[in-house]
Amino acid sequence: GLDVHVEIAAVPYDDGADDDLQALGRVMVIARDVTQRNRALSDAAERSDNLWAVMDAVADGIIATDELGLIDVVNPAIERMFGYSANELIGQHIGTILPAMLGMGPKQYVDNQYPNLLLERDNEESGLHQDGRTVPVEAVISATTGSGRQQYICAIRDITARKSFEDRLRTLATRDILTGLANRNLLSERLEKAMHKVDTFKGQFALMYVDLDQFQNINDAFGHETGDEVIKLASRRLLTCVRANDTVARVGGDEFHILLADIKNETEALEMAQDFLNALSSPYMIDGREIYSSASIGVGLYPAHGNSVSTLMRNVDTAANTAKRYGRATYKLYLPSMSDEVHRRVELGHQLRRALENDELSLHYQAKVFRYYMKI
Repeated sequence: GLDVHVEIAAVPYDDGADDDLQALGRVMVIARDVTQRNRALSDAAERSDNLWAVMDAVADGIIATDELGLIDVVNPAIERMFGYSANELIGQHIGTILPAMLGMGPKQYVDNQYPNLLLERDNEESGLHQDGRTVPVEAVISATTGSGRQQYICAIRDITARKSFEDRLRTLATRDILTGLANRNLLSERLEKAMHKVDTFKGQFALMYVDLDQFQNINDAFGHETGDEVIKLASRRLLTCVRANDTVARVGGDEFHILLADIKNETEALEMAQDFLNALSSPYMIDGREIYSSASIGVGLYPAHGNSVSTLMRNVDTAANTAKRYGRATYKLYLPSMSDEVHRRVELGHQLRRALENDELSLHYQAKVFRYYMKI
C-alpha cells in the first residue's frame, strides 16, 4: 500500500524476428525506483525553505559571500539596515556596505584588521547606508563550504541604539548636565594627562578656580531658574576666553575649574585670569532684567603649586577664598603662606572648641576710669 516513485524510460525493442508486423510497436519499458532520491530532494527543499524563513525572520542581517567578498545572498534585514534591495547587492562586493572590507575578501579582512583574532569573533565596524549615513554595526564572519567552494557567512547587527546609549552614559559620566561642560571626573582625567605631559616633556600648565560672587543672593532674590540661566551664561563667557586645548569644567553650583594647557609663564596665566574677570563682570540680561555678578579667582601652576591633582585643586581653592577675603571681583595667585593661614585658623578654631568643652575659658573685666570725673 506504499506509494513508490518511479522513473520510466521506454525504448523501441527489436528481437530480430523476421515478421515486420510482429516487430511493429514493440517497446522496452525500464522502470527505476527513485523514491529515496525524491524524498531527499524534498527534504532538502523543505530545509531550504525553512532556512529562508529563518533568515527572513531574524533581526540580524545575514550575508553570504565568496572568497573574494562578492555577495551571493542577503536577507531582508540587510535591506532594511542599509537601504539597498537584494537585487542591488547580489554580485556587489561586501565593501559596498562595510567600507572596511573594500578590496579584500573576508579572510583577508580578518587577517589584516585583527591579526591576533580568529574568524567567528565579534568586530565593531561602521556600515554605510545607501543614503550615505554611517551605521554602527557588529559583524561576525564564519567560513563554510558549500557546492564545492568556500563561502563566508557574515552576521551583522545594527548597534545604533546601543552606541547611542553608551554615548549617553559617557556624557552623564563626564559632562555637567546643565552646561555641557566637563565635570569633575573628566577634569581629573585631563589633569592627570596634563601632569604626565609636563613630567615627560617639561613645561607647565595653569589651573584656575572660579567662584561666582554673591550667587546665593541671586538664587534667593530671583529663584533657581534665574540662577541656572546665570550659570549657563557664565559658562559660555568662560568658553569664549579659552583656547581649543583648554578645559572649562563645572565642579559645583557656582564653581568652575579651568585648565589652561601649555602656559608660558605666570604672567600669561594672570592675564588670562583678568580676561575671565572682565568677561564675568558684565551684567546678565535675563527676562528683561539686568543681573550683576562678579567672580573670585584662584590661580595655581603645575608643578610649582602642587604635585598631585588633589593638592593643586586644594591650593587654587585656597587662593580663590583669599581673593574673596580681599573684597571679591579679583584674582589671587596661590602662595604657600595662604595655606599656612588656613591651617592657623583651623587650628585656632579647634583649640577654642576644646577650650569651651573643657571649660578652660574665663572672662576678666577691667573697668576704664575717666580720671577727671572719677567715673567708670
